[in-house]
Amino acid sequence: MSSEYNVGDLIAEFLAHCGISTAVGVVSIHNIPMLDGIGRRNAIRFVMARGELGGGHMADGYARVTGKLGAFFSSTGPGAANAVGSLVEARFAATPMLHLTGQTATKFADRGVGTVHDAYDQLTMLDSVSKSAYRIRSADQALGVLTRAAVDALTPPMGPVSVEVPIDIQRTPIARPSFDSFSLPVPAPLAPSEAALDELAARVAKAKRPMLWLGAGARHAGGPAARLLDMGFGMVTSLQGRGSVSEDHPLNLGGFNGNGQPRVEELYRSVDLMLIVGSRLRGHETGDFSIKFPEELVQIDADPLANGRTYPNKFFVCGDARLVLEGLVKRLQGKAHVDPAFTSEVRGLKEKIRAKYAESLGPYGSFAEQLRKVMPRDALWVRDVTISNTTWGLGCSRCIRRRPTSIRWGRGSGRACRSASAPHSAPTGGKSW
Repeated sequence: MSSEYNVGDLIAEFLAHCGISTAVGVVSIHNIPMLDGIGRRNAIRFVMARGELGGGHMADGYARVTGKLGAFFSSTGPGAANAVGSLVEARFAATPMLHLTGQTATKFADRGVGTVHDAYDQLTMLDSVSKSAYRIRSADQALGVLTRAAVDALTPPMGPVSVEVPIDIQRTPIARPSFDSFSLPVPAPLAPSEAALDELAARVAKAKRPMLWLGAGARHAGGPAARLLDMGFGMVTSLQGRGSVSEDHPLNLGGFNGNGQPRVEELYRSVDLMLIVGSRLRGHETGDFSIKFPEELVQIDADPLANGRTYPNKFFVCGDARLVLEGLVKRLQGKAHVDPAFTSEVRGLKEKIRAKYAESLGPYGSFAEQLRKVMPRDALWVRDVTISNTTWGLGCSRCIRRRPTSIRWGRGSGRACRSASAPHSAPTGGKSW
């Protein structure tokens, strides 16, 4: 093994300086120099996956739970193609993840000459399923490309970013850069304008029956959202937004957001303002956009492209969910006048929905309570797909509390929640490991 510092070593140091302590992947002839760099430093735990698809899901799940950038290594060609499903899932869930894959030697890339693991237009394939995709074309630009890729992954709307590193470039000796003052130039959370906050507060203050819908983009906005609930607001979440506010709050209906819930849809008809925060209102949760929302629909999102993407709105605030809700709470102090009857109605509806759901489970109706009693509050609920997914993972909102602070790695295939810390809490797209 060469003692010279090379691009593989640079990648290992870069990941460590990004705060990554665990990486996942499959060892291949086309990524060994990068993994050797990790091994020589012993600063990052490398977890072997059985295949690229599972490895991508593992990195996705780790990023969701820790709130950090996920790191995933695959081989090139068929190995990179095997990772496509996990990249699509991570992109759909807005998970920040760095996918590092090999590429055939630079002089043979994109020529279709049949070198080992050669793939036709691999970069375009990865670009189509990732938020963005890059190739490091020279050793000198390695740090710049890696920095750009990590910033892309961590900038809302977040997502997985793929980086191809040709095998000859991985081995190329370079001078070790100084990381003493290195930090990722990730943009600060987008602050809303004061004028937009004033207009938002004026609209919300008029509402007597206001409701929140929180999505994945509001996962970090649970504090100010809970303060709105304390003012009497009702609340639902997308499946990805679950756990933003503890679901033992009596005004949080959680994932019972209307799709297949006639009583919730009926409630929407009486709501005079709906705040959509960090959510796409995707078809899967709106009956393919058939659910009728209140006419006074206000949308909050850090992505300007979210404005009216699925449902028309009366007002749009472009900004970070937490900053917008904090500004709203500050302006609503003493000015919100929610109808107490509405608050009581939401409380009662939650109990009725939960009871109805438990009744539909027959002899398994008490399963949630039994499991809740023996599980610690910060437990991770891991589930497989099909029945355990739709029944216990998505439909049951009995025990979801707060986001976990750690992750446990286990054997087998299952699904784990990023945003929940107790049984029956995994949102759609919880990952396997």
